[in-house]
This record gives sequence, C-alpha cells and structure tokens, in this order.
Amino acid sequence: MGIKSIFSKNSKNTDREIWVNTLSKIIDPVLTNVANETLKEKMPVAYVKSERAKFAHLEAVGRTVCGIAPWLELGPDNTHEGKLRAKYIELTTKGLVNICNPDSPDYLIFNQPYQPLVDSAHLVEGLLRAKTQLWDNI
Repeated sequence: MGIKSIFSKNSKNTDREIWVNTLSKIIDPVLTNVANETLKEKMPVAYVKSERAKFAHLEAVGRTVCGIAPWLELGPDNTHEGKLRAKYIELTTKGLVNICNPDSPDYLIFNQPYQPLVDSAHLVEGLLRAKTQLWDNI
C-alpha cells in the first residue's frame, strides 16, 4: 500500500479518497521517519531564528499527531482506509516511544523554555483525541 494512492486504479476517487491520499502524502514522511528513528537525520530544518531549530522535530510530530488523532481514533478495519489507519497507528505509537527514549537518535527536547510547551500541547491534545488507538497502545 503506497502513498501515491491507497485505492484501486479503477476507483472514481471520491472526495474522501482524495483527502485521505493527500493526508497520507503529508504525514507519511514524519511518521515513517520517527518510527524508524530517522526523523532528525532526514527532516531538513530551516528556521530564521536558529534557537527554534532544535524544536522543529517536536513541532512536526506534535502537530501531525494532533491533526490526525480523530481519524486514527476511528481505528483499523478491513477497508483500504482502515488498513491505512492501522499502519499510521503503528507508526505513531512506535514514534512516540522513540521521541521519549533518551537513547534514541530521535529523542526530543521537552524540558526547555518556551517552544516545547506549545508543541507538547499539540502532542498531548493528539493523545487525548486518540486515547484508545494511541495512548492505550503504547
């Protein structure tokens, strides 16, 4: 199941399919890399204010998780979309473990002022919005 299209080529591409395909293209690089502990290695960081660069990865993960949490909370099922949700639930839970592991190359900074507070809030909101699929699966 690639990110180009999760649906059959014979599909008429409903609005939902188009949205899910677009969502996949946006979140796949973040979630795949954080699950594989390659986010910091592969995600370019370009900030005008260099002091914010060290928080860019937390921002990417936090906002991604917050944004997709309600969709993930629908859980997996046997549809193409449900199988895609299962993939992203697995990637997200692996990634969450990695970002909290001090031995991981993708360990993220949560304890410095002030930017991590904002990005951590997004992450926590995502965990609250997808409690069953994310928090309960960690």
